[in-house]
Amino acid sequence: MKNILAAAMLLSAVSASALTSSKATPYTGSPATPTMARIASPAVSPDGKHIVYFDSVKGVIVANADGSGAKSIAKEGIFPAWSTNSVIVYVVSHDDGYQTTAASLMAHDIQDGFTITATDNDLIVDAVCSAGDGNVVFTTTDGKAFSITVK
Repeated sequence: MKNILAAAMLLSAVSASALTSSKATPYTGSPATPTMARIASPAVSPDGKHIVYFDSVKGVIVANADGSGAKSIAKEGIFPAWSTNSVIVYVVSHDDGYQTTAASLMAHDIQDGFTITATDNDLIVDAVCSAGDGNVVFTTTDGKAFSITVK
């Protein structure tokens, strides 16, 4: 028992020492919004060349990785994520002031500017994340999870 505990402690120490982190530094890219805007849900494109994020004033924003060239691709939308290097998915929702009444998964191609609705109207999408290689996973307000390919 003593040897197992010692081995576990050693393994824990080795694992902890292999984990490193750099000091957090403020993002220095071009500001895309006024200072009162809430910016959330940042995601880096698979190739590392672009970022996408939610802006409470301007909607879904895509920019170069250094923050330059920021532009709104959708006035409404939350939880942006990358499906591929050029396709961004996000959720557009509507509410009655008390609860979400509709929410769709949207897909936008940054190369041609084309946007589609990727889910059926009977689903109320809650959140979305990238699963790599054109696949995304999303949840619905009734607690279900789905996978979809969007390329």
